[in-house]
Amino acid sequence: MERAPRREDAIAAARVFNRFFSESVGALSDAHLGTGLPLGHARVLFEIGRLAPIEMQALRSYLGLDAGYLSRTLSSLESAGLLRLTASKVDGRARVVALTPKGKKRIETLDDRSDDKVIGWLDRLSSEETARLLDAMSTIRRLLSFDIQIAPCDADSSEARVCLAAFFAELARRFPGGFDPARSVSADAHEMSPPNGRFLLVSSRGLPRGCGAVKTLEPGMGEIKRMWIHPELRGAGVGRRLLDALEACSVELGHHTVRLDTSERLDEARALYRGAGYREIPAYNDNPYAQHWFEKRLEPTRTAQRR
Repeated sequence: MERAPRREDAIAAARVFNRFFSESVGALSDAHLGTGLPLGHARVLFEIGRLAPIEMQALRSYLGLDAGYLSRTLSSLESAGLLRLTASKVDGRARVVALTPKGKKRIETLDDRSDDKVIGWLDRLSSEETARLLDAMSTIRRLLSFDIQIAPCDADSSEARVCLAAFFAELARRFPGGFDPARSVSADAHEMSPPNGRFLLVSSRGLPRGCGAVKTLEPGMGEIKRMWIHPELRGAGVGRRLLDALEACSVELGHHTVRLDTSERLDEARALYRGAGYREIPAYNDNPYAQHWFEKRLEPTRTAQRR
């Protein structure tokens, strides 16, 4: 039997790896990939590019950053002409972060140079070595994505809003014509809140990393909406855990059947639903972004049966 490494040896090895990787990605440089931005600033700008426009509080929740540090970082990026901060139209006390044209161009440069750096790594590896590297990275993410929690959340909270913004932004990137939530089937905060529905938040390491909701279509019939998992948690079974939790919420709401729709572009979503026992049905709504509709009969949980 292979002996487990001593704790002090494991700590030393992890710290050596951290230093190696920090040097590999240029974390010590004050001009990441020649863009004139430190890595921390570049990462914040990258996330803003995927989420903007986004409230500053929601951005802080998503990144798990100290309020003072984020404020200083945003001020620096604003001074460089990469973003703008304005008052929210909904709440004048809140500030909204949006990119400027110069900021969008800088993100394009960051993306291109990041791709080039990774290509430089991969070009030195054989196909077998590349597969081993990808497997190792997946293992690291899976092992360190600890403390995953799925819990009810206010559908209008900053954590909910930032996950929804990330979800909408990903759909806009993946759909040929973009994505406008106003054109989709409604899933407003009141529809995803008791007594009409439930909103669940997925968190990892205390950071919002996914969401999903169920709303009531009609008595006894629920619909799953806004289901999204952060890329860093995908492939670890979190999506199935969230789907199971949403079905349990649907049962608690008195639903005997749950429905959902999805796009032909989301192959992984359709595989998840089929694997969870959903069957494809004819269209039950006029969602312009949907090409597939599913339904599942729900089994009452013991808790629901006792009620």
